[in-house]
Amino acid sequence: MAAIHPASVHAHGLTADDLARILATFPIFARKRPGFYAYLKERVDEWKQESSRAETSSTLHAVSVPHVQLAMAKSVEQSRSTTVSKPGPRKAPSQFQQAAILAWVVQQLYGQGRPVSRFRAGKIIYLIERAVQLGLFHNYLKQAAGPYDPSLRYKGPEDIAVRQQRWLTAVDESHFEPGPKINVALRYARRYLNFAQASAVIEQFRTYQDGTLSRWTTVDMAARELERLGQAVTPEHVWGYLADVSEWQHKLQREEFSVDLIASTLVGLRKIGFLGKGS
Repeated sequence: MAAIHPASVHAHGLTADDLARILATFPIFARKRPGFYAYLKERVDEWKQESSRAETSSTLHAVSVPHVQLAMAKSVEQSRSTTVSKPGPRKAPSQFQQAAILAWVVQQLYGQGRPVSRFRAGKIIYLIERAVQLGLFHNYLKQAAGPYDPSLRYKGPEDIAVRQQRWLTAVDESHFEPGPKINVALRYARRYLNFAQASAVIEQFRTYQDGTLSRWTTVDMAARELERLGQAVTPEHVWGYLADVSEWQHKLQREEFSVDLIASTLVGLRKIGFLGKGS
């Protein structure tokens, strides 16, 4: 989890009360990690109490407050970084950032002796992009297995992660495991990711089978397109949309894409904030 110091939070124009409201907007996180959620709330409450006692000052160092660990902090999401930018260094190319995030995702999903497939890493990256709004992964196409960004494989990121930097090792044509320099990738990824939010996505979807990941990402992409067209996002409309996309028509022959499972997926997408409740 990323540790956020009050000085960093103030840099984004937030107060202890703002953090308390942000924390209250993540009921899924509170339900899955009740102990840690209670710890975070207690730290925020301590900060609020100490802030109310402190004299007004123009300098942040005049107030001594504890570090606050806030999972899934929207302030950091909006800044697109977990650190305050320093002037001077040039921003890394998007392909390099994508490579570091790909390596981090593989490292998070990797189990001893169980390499991570390109399919699985790609679907998790899609979900992280949806949750954190990185603005780095936006070339997803409607492919047979669901949303797929071919640029990860063919336009540099995989080559950077595997061959150039040795962050990952290619086990075969479609599976990866952490490479000898994975720790370097993790340090870079910390610059581009809000680890707290991205880790929450990993925890949410870690146990999902490939078919389920395909359904969630496909239904999400279809629902977003229906929203763009101004149509109601209902199970029947999603099913009809899939029927009109030649690459996805075959999915409707599977139980995985029954109207009932599409309906439950829409409920899940709304619960985690990917879709509006009124859509």
